[in-house]
Amino acid sequence: MVVILLNSLLLPVFATSLQRAKENKETLEANKKEVEKQVEQLQKQQKKLDESVKKLDQKTAKLDKRLEELNIELESKRKTLANTKIELENAKVDEKNQYTAMKKRLKYIYESGDSGYLDIIFQAKSISDLLNRTEYVEKITEYDNNMLKRLKNTREKIAKAEDKQEKEVKEVKELKSKVQSERKKIATLVKEKKQQLAVYEKNLSKQKELVKAYVKEIRKQDRLIIQLEEQGRAQYVGSDTSSNITSSVSNSSGGKFTWPCPSSHTITSPYGYRVDPIAKVNRLHNGIDIGASHGSSIVAAGSGTVIGAAYSNSMGNYVMISHGNGITTVYMHCSSLLVQSGQQVSKGQQIAKVGSTGYSTGPHLHFSVMKNGSYVNPWDYL
Repeated sequence: MVVILLNSLLLPVFATSLQRAKENKETLEANKKEVEKQVEQLQKQQKKLDESVKKLDQKTAKLDKRLEELNIELESKRKTLANTKIELENAKVDEKNQYTAMKKRLKYIYESGDSGYLDIIFQAKSISDLLNRTEYVEKITEYDNNMLKRLKNTREKIAKAEDKQEKEVKEVKELKSKVQSERKKIATLVKEKKQQLAVYEKNLSKQKELVKAYVKEIRKQDRLIIQLEEQGRAQYVGSDTSSNITSSVSNSSGGKFTWPCPSSHTITSPYGYRVDPIAKVNRLHNGIDIGASHGSSIVAAGSGTVIGAAYSNSMGNYVMISHGNGITTVYMHCSSLLVQSGQQVSKGQQIAKVGSTGYSTGPHLHFSVMKNGSYVNPWDYL
């Protein structure tokens, strides 16, 4: 009778606890489904973000190309400007010499007046001599006129050269302004991409962690439900074996290569575990990051065959070279590629240019080495 009485008192308690545990589990499962929907939504956003990143990289590539064109045009204008300055200096020297000669000639004409020409004519000894002297005087007059015309043309040439110089100086300044504007656009695009990637990775990471937390809590509730059901059955049959109940829940948890970036030896991030600058989680950095300016040359670390030259949302523009014996080198985040898949390249040959495409926060070369398909420390081969 005592056992029956105790059972009658304990059964409502277990029933209430069991009901509460089941309700908690249902709530957790509902919350988990809601978060999973958010994860799914974020993954859809990832696809859109990847497209956005790709478009930004394409825009950056176009701006890089435009920047190169402007730099070439700017250099051409500078050369033209230098030539114009030389022409202007030569014209001014020519004008000075002509002006000096004209001053002497005008002084002579002023001092001699018309009598000089008349003396020449009147001293003729014959008709033939008179005609010759008359022709001579005409030639002198023609020479004087030509000198005046030449001086006038030189001065006009100087005026045009000065106008041309002023115009070209203005054009050079405008081109400089355009170059600076293009550079600002590139910086803005890179910053925008970095912000988008950071926000996406942060939100997705949080939601995935939340799903894991809900899964963990649901498993706890499952264990509690099993335990309460066992205890309830034990109490119902008057057994004291509840203290021996156990539940089993599965819980799941330097070498031969040349330096690939000749213009820079600045290591911005070494090989090894680090906190990812975008995802903000600790993970293996499978290569070395070499900080360099946009457009810097990237060369093949060793001779081999290009087995990949394409675009990836994470790696951006990348090149992969097989060197034989299971060794492969990878060059990521390039602004442009200069080789194609299947092409043979030699050690030190330029294969790409430094950029910030893909999941990158600034211009640099990510250089990796793989052995038999697994990433290894690049320093063992450089």
